[in-house]
Amino acid sequence: MYEHEQTGTGPGPWPGSAGNYPEPSPPKPLCGALPPRGEALTQEAAEYLVSRNLDPFLALSVNGWYPAEIAGVARLVIPATASDPKNRYWQARALRPDAAKRWESPHGVSRGDAVVLTWPRVWLKEVTKQPQPIVCVEGPMDALAASGEGLMALAFMGATPPEAALKFAAEIISPGHALLIMDADQPRAAVQLLEALVIAGVRCRLGTPYPWKDLAEATIKDRRRILCGD
Repeated sequence: MYEHEQTGTGPGPWPGSAGNYPEPSPPKPLCGALPPRGEALTQEAAEYLVSRNLDPFLALSVNGWYPAEIAGVARLVIPATASDPKNRYWQARALRPDAAKRWESPHGVSRGDAVVLTWPRVWLKEVTKQPQPIVCVEGPMDALAASGEGLMALAFMGATPPEAALKFAAEIISPGHALLIMDADQPRAAVQLLEALVIAGVRCRLGTPYPWKDLAEATIKDRRRILCGD
């Protein structure tokens, strides 16, 4: 037998091995606070949203988004929702095109199971008297576009959300159903995410923002067609 199998002093990962392995990294803490508000940027934030055919009242009043200056950059802060109320994770979109980074998020913390939820002013289901899906999308702006059409929406903050976020999303959606509309440049991720939601027990169907890159980029008329089939 090999010497390290007899003595346990070799480099292998077998029981009794005294090999030198790095200690596992300690888990990152949750994000404990949102960035401070920058009320002086409110008008600029509203104008930014209008420029993208998005509703400023829906974002700033109904859903609690707000402007802030983060590291010298004017941004729109989008608070996320998590199963743990102590998790104050967020994303922030640059308001000006000259920003080096379009999106920012807190550093050195765990996202946990956080997702972004958006709520409509008027629920489409109250108008149609029919149950409506929760629209699942990649980014918060897409979620806001969906809620502008009367639907609750959930943004995964990316094309490949962590398992914890998928599980939390499934808990939010059930026992209802979902409409998954990922960015058009992420077809494989869309199919994988659809499969993951179905495995998690979510009744879900797949839509497409075609011919647009994503739901937020689409015209208001096309958003309605994409979401409602009109």
